[in-house]
Amino acid sequence: MVGQFFLTFNEDGRVQWAGEVLAWGEDEEVYIVRLVNWFTGSMADERPVRVSEMQGWEFYGSEKEAQDAYERLRQEGRAG
Repeated sequence: MVGQFFLTFNEDGRVQWAGEVLAWGEDEEVYIVRLVNWFTGSMADERPVRVSEMQGWEFYGSEKEAQDAYERLRQEGRAG
């Protein structure tokens, strides 16, 4: 998963976060991710996330694929 981009969703199925998986964390159950700053569109906060917390995340092979998916979801009223 390292190097992949992602979208996460809230309970209503709307996009909650977007970002990139940067590296393994301290153990094999944790990844370090970088989240997008929604105001600037640039990558911002880095934080550890347990694999178990990634249930329901959608992963993409490139930033462009993630952006295209976000735009599609925005048009469906599930983002933005």
